[in-house]
Amino acid sequence: MPGLPVIPVRVIESQRAIGGPVKSPSLADGEAMRVLVLGRPDRAKGLATIIEVARRIHDENLPVEITCLGKARAANEMALSSLPNVHVLGAYDQQDLPEIVAGIDPHVVWLPFTVPETHSYALSDATALGLPVLASGIGAIPERVMGRPSTWLVSPPTDAERHFQWIKKLYLDRMQTRPAWQQIDHLPPVLDRFYPDAYLEPVEAPRLSPLRWLDWRRRQ
Repeated sequence: MPGLPVIPVRVIESQRAIGGPVKSPSLADGEAMRVLVLGRPDRAKGLATIIEVARRIHDENLPVEITCLGKARAANEMALSSLPNVHVLGAYDQQDLPEIVAGIDPHVVWLPFTVPETHSYALSDATALGLPVLASGIGAIPERVMGRPSTWLVSPPTDAERHFQWIKKLYLDRMQTRPAWQQIDHLPPVLDRFYPDAYLEPVEAPRLSPLRWLDWRRRQ
């Protein structure tokens, strides 16, 4: 709500490697660029952007293939599948993701969000697999990827034109474009211990609202 302080907390993701090495991107001369859209392709995740960018890629005859991996509504799947350079693979089981992604062998994971993400598990999957990432620089994304190699953020307004120009640049640069992050100096520090202290240790730290938890921490 307006006027309330921003209190960023680190989400606990069991059995997920949030950090880790990033695969060195390599795009050979004459090789088609493989772009993976990971997660449900809907309005908030950039459905209209994916469609418009795919059309621009086709119109400019760029050898770029887009694969959408994630459950899609029938109408959305039909709209995407009608494009010659887009493949829709649909839903998947989480445990099968590494094998599926290895089969696709994407050069970059593309996350064209149009609505700010508070966390993004799709980003977690991409980073856990060590894949290069191109994403909208909104919501929690900039702070989660700050300093990460082979990561490029599209600055607001994150419209289809900007996403297209970034994909085109990555292709023309053979994926050797320098990382593009966004400054996060204006953000308050992340509270690493909020969930362990406020939720997982109810005896020592009863479940509290974020503001009361901060007060509890100051008094320890």
